[in-house]
Amino acid sequence: MPRDSPAGFIECEWIARSPSDVFRAATDLVHAHEWMPDLVDIEPLDEEPLHVGYRWRETRKLGRRHATSTIEIVELHGPDQG
Repeated sequence: MPRDSPAGFIECEWIARSPSDVFRAATDLVHAHEWMPDLVDIEPLDEEPLHVGYRWRETRKLGRRHATSTIEIVELHGPDQG
């Protein structure tokens, strides 16, 4: 996919927490398996904290197979950023 192309999905969920709490949890790769049950492995490829350009390799269970992808953050805006 081109860098300027969206990933092709949108996920919406109501969470009874502050936007800051949700952002902090969603960007905590160490605990990502807690909200992504099919996540098998995650390997950071850059130094934290997360930033534009940050990459990681993740492996997910897809049925009986495993699929590995390299993910790169191309845009990152926390709830406290204008």
